[in-house]
Amino acid sequence: NLPSNSIIQIMSLSGRVMKEFSLTQQTILTDWNGKDDNGRFLSTGVYLVAAINTSNGEVGVTKLAVIRN
Repeated sequence: NLPSNSIIQIMSLSGRVMKEFSLTQQTILTDWNGKDDNGRFLSTGVYLVAAINTSNGEVGVTKLAVIRN
């Protein structure tokens, strides 16, 4: 459960932010089309997903695999 004003970042393993979402309301789900902030589809690979609670600075990180045909 992410509170409002949280940020979700999808990052390369080197830490480069590929996509960032700013949440305006509390949610447990968000949609993503697989594209970076420049409108290009992410390549096949492993990425990090960080959920940042801007109210208290808490950060949760997990891995995401993108598989393309």
